Amino acid sequence: MVADNQPPAPLRGIRVVELASPLGEWAGRLLAGLGADVVKVEPPGGASSRFIGPFVDDEPDPQASLYFWHFNSGKRSVELDLTTQPGREALARMIGGADVLIETLPPAGSPEASQYRYTELSKGNPRLVEVGITPFGQDGPYVDAHMHSTDLTTMALGGILQSCGYDAELEQPPMLPDRFHSYYAAGHYAVIVAMVALWEREASGEGQYIDVSAQACLAVSNEGANLQWEYLGNVVVRQTARHAAATKTVPGQLLCADGRYINTMMLPRDPATWRRLVAFLTEHGLGENFTDDTMLTDPARRIERSAYAVADLEVVAASMSSEEMFHTGQAMGMTWGAVRAPEDWLDDPHAEARDFFVPVRQPTLERDIPMPRGGIAFGGTPMRVTRAPFTGEHTAEVLKELEA
Repeated sequence: MVADNQPPAPLRGIRVVELASPLGEWAGRLLAGLGADVVKVEPPGGASSRFIGPFVDDEPDPQASLYFWHFNSGKRSVELDLTTQPGREALARMIGGADVLIETLPPAGSPEASQYRYTELSKGNPRLVEVGITPFGQDGPYVDAHMHSTDLTTMALGGILQSCGYDAELEQPPMLPDRFHSYYAAGHYAVIVAMVALWEREASGEGQYIDVSAQACLAVSNEGANLQWEYLGNVVVRQTARHAAATKTVPGQLLCADGRYINTMMLPRDPATWRRLVAFLTEHGLGENFTDDTMLTDPARRIERSAYAVADLEVVAASMSSEEMFHTGQAMGMTWGAVRAPEDWLDDPHAEARDFFVPVRQPTLERDIPMPRGGIAFGGTPMRVTRAPFTGEHTAEVLKELEA
């Protein structure tokens, strides 16, 4: 899947077997981008994620799922029927030669049972690192009760939903931050622990089993809502397009002349930037509430009058586009940002300059598809972005390798 003329990748030589539902696919995708040989095991007919839209040109096709392409680029695909003895034997041989197994199998019921399962899988491969990703982990009351889960379930129980939405006094329900949020969170943690285990293996010579709970991953990455309660006894409240916090802050999303929004939020903390902001408002016939010299030296005084600043900026924003406000504020030293749609990043000069999108040609199309490289740039061993495999595209190839 990777051209021979590409520079070496960070995880070259590492073999990963992925036996995963959508919950675990992001972990495999990241490892593949880092250069690992990730072999995705699919059931007959293909993985369930091949049937998740959107699809190329809005034509439903399991070989043209943009969702699947995003979560599975750079992998090899092996189609196995694990209900048959030959399928199970082939999987066992694959795991026998793997460094890492990413799996989303149902919980075994207890840490002891999980360890026994790992022991069975690693009998012929004691260096195997197995990362089991499940909604709630391998043990505990939720597992004992055989609770069912979706991405929404883990987000609700992990605390993410409680912190996302509109101001609490508007009596609106929590909001979904984005689809598959728990998949990304669990995938990131899974990759981190897999890398740590591989590093530890260099010293001990042995692999290990790692239990990743999607709900727990979310509970420690929800903007500190849980930590605010655990350490300070504070209950955070939702705020419209702002961080959930124990104290209410002034809204900072302002409607601009082009019908889009600018995010202003924090007022400047240093006197020089504050002077530039007041001068900017004065140029527009505003800023009469900020003539008090004590505001230059006392950030608390500025926060006290922040509502006046937001009111003045709201007037200015109504006469400028969101991009004009964005660049004007940045020139003053303000941390303003235009509220963009995700697709705006496709044409952003900053993304182009950093080669964020990589043109990837899929054999079934006569055009390239821009695929995100990600936010990490290795100086000598760059991450790779290649196409996703067709269902079972590499079955014969991988099985032949097992015979060698």
